[in-house]
Amino acid sequence: YDNERRWAVSAPLHMVYKHALPDLKSENIRGMHACYWGGVDSIGDKMFESIFPRIIALAEKTWTGKNENYPDFLSRLSSQYSLLDKLNVPYYIAHPEGLFNDLCVKDKYTVDLSASIDNAVIRYTLDGTEPDNSSSIFTKPFGVETGTLIKAKTFLPNGKSSITVTGNSSKTEFKPAISDLKKTEPGIKLTVLKGKISTLRDKEKMTPVLERIVTRITNPDPALKHNFGLSFEGFIDIPSDGVYSFILNSCDGSNLFIDGDTVVSNDGTHPRLTILQRVALAKGLHSFCIDYFYSSIFEKHFVVEMAGEGMERQEIPTTMLFH
Repeated sequence: YDNERRWAVSAPLHMVYKHALPDLKSENIRGMHACYWGGVDSIGDKMFESIFPRIIALAEKTWTGKNENYPDFLSRLSSQYSLLDKLNVPYYIAHPEGLFNDLCVKDKYTVDLSASIDNAVIRYTLDGTEPDNSSSIFTKPFGVETGTLIKAKTFLPNGKSSITVTGNSSKTEFKPAISDLKKTEPGIKLTVLKGKISTLRDKEKMTPVLERIVTRITNPDPALKHNFGLSFEGFIDIPSDGVYSFILNSCDGSNLFIDGDTVVSNDGTHPRLTILQRVALAKGLHSFCIDYFYSSIFEKHFVVEMAGEGMERQEIPTTMLFH
């Protein structure tokens, strides 16, 4: 999921493949197509790099329907790039995955990179210089001192390469869990608000119209169409000590707080935008709050996900939410 902040498109590869419609709408779908808006990059190689391999993901989704399997798709897609090379079709070269600005609770940080294209190699540097054809090749995970700046690129046999991705790590400590909480109940408190704002800093100007306990962090009512906000408050039960990722994908703004601190800020009026941040959490209950609002002309959208110790990226499980 790194490429959501590296590759400036509204629909990166995994979103094209995984995009789903509500059941009431999906039964009306008989086929799929995609549109491309290019601007200054509307011709030449840049156009093809914007289209491929995302158009392959669209075709795959059309064929497989509900039997989709993204890791399996990626493994099969990897061997198709050589065919695109033979056809002289330019395509977006995926950068190495696994490198981002991270948190570490130890003095050593493990670098573990992966490439999604067959016969590609990952070259990296640890001194701040740009990786080139003479840089070290990544072959297996290795440790570096916390705070080391790492740069990496994917290189193809034909000499082409991806954009450079960078990553760093900073020493941190686990946020302690709440120790004096006597009793909780399953679910999280939702407050629905009405009013027009352009930033969550003005949330207090909105009017609360409904409060209830819910089990999922999502928009609970399709009838909420415009100029509304959602505020979820409660606790999240962290299963084990670790560094966890929290992801906000929203239009318009959203913020996520843990133990009173801002972890993810995706505020403001904007089209769909995904922001991922990491936080070190100790096992146990932590205070948890997510705010969201929608008031613009863009498409209404609100998705909250997490990943971490032994957890694949997913919607926050209902078993972790309490009030």
